[in-house]
Amino acid sequence: MTETYILGGYTKGRNQGISSLDFDPVTGHLSEPQLIAKLNQPTFLAYAKESGTLFALHRGQEESGLVAFRHQGKDWQEVSRLLNTKIPGCHLAVHEASQTVYVANYHEGSVDSYHYDQAVLSPFERHEHVGSSVHPNQASAHIHFVGLNPEGDLLYVCDLGSDKIYVYDVTPSSGALSLVQSFTCPPGTGPRHLVFHPSQNLVYVIGELANSLLTLVLDSSGQLSLVHQLDILDPEFLESAASAAIRISQDGRFLYTSSRFHDVICVFSLAAPQQPLKIQEIASGGQIPRDFVLSQDQTYLLVPHQDTDHIAVFSRDADSGLVTFIEAETQAPECVCIYPI
Repeated sequence: MTETYILGGYTKGRNQGISSLDFDPVTGHLSEPQLIAKLNQPTFLAYAKESGTLFALHRGQEESGLVAFRHQGKDWQEVSRLLNTKIPGCHLAVHEASQTVYVANYHEGSVDSYHYDQAVLSPFERHEHVGSSVHPNQASAHIHFVGLNPEGDLLYVCDLGSDKIYVYDVTPSSGALSLVQSFTCPPGTGPRHLVFHPSQNLVYVIGELANSLLTLVLDSSGQLSLVHQLDILDPEFLESAASAAIRISQDGRFLYTSSRFHDVICVFSLAAPQQPLKIQEIASGGQIPRDFVLSQDQTYLLVPHQDTDHIAVFSRDADSGLVTFIEAETQAPECVCIYPI
């Protein structure tokens, strides 16, 4: 069955906004992207499946914020726009039970919450963070990720600037947040994104600044403790690269990361879930693989490249976890987000 992905990215060159494309997992073929809407700097997206609402970041001339879309026939139509921050966010998460969108605002160091009743966006609350750490890029709080646990009752927030991961309790009915933990990563980690193991009480965190992978244990209340740390790259690349995205296979057997400037995909075995073992490092097929995704049937890796404006396709062996480069023919200018719907 054909899979659909939405592409977000910068709009400094040829890109005009957000686009849609289809992927055929039988043939490994990507369709050419089709423009959905002209937006400025829609660098991340999120989708609320129950209501069929797509959210995209947008930088306005004076203020920035969110734009919401819904299907109308075969097309996407804008249904709401709310611009209320000076600088746009960088990551989104959706809590469907309370119809809340959480926005990680990197430059303003905040988590901003919005309701979307009937897809109409309205501001709800803001949690401002403070802090710093040892790296030159850590002079202040920089929120880079917001993500709900599988149960949907806790929101995890990566603060790259202060080397902290915040855990918030989510009120089921309203989506309101209350802080329950502030976990401190090793100095200079720069936690960027995280993923949850599908069957173990474990969280894997990718450190952008240290190019490191942290394994954290979740206790019964959802709080975190560090059990393992390793370098993603060889020592000579640790200071010049910047690790970006992290994904885990549906069966919980393998972990995948991307690293910019060194431009590689790394594969880790989770045969011992608390001690990931690196089993492959392969060129990503272009420049600046800021984001990537496992295909919905888990047989491919799709890797957009911000600076070379295309998507590289890799086949994936489900037994070994290893990936093999196939092609990089599909153009996707300035793409930094690929989101399945």
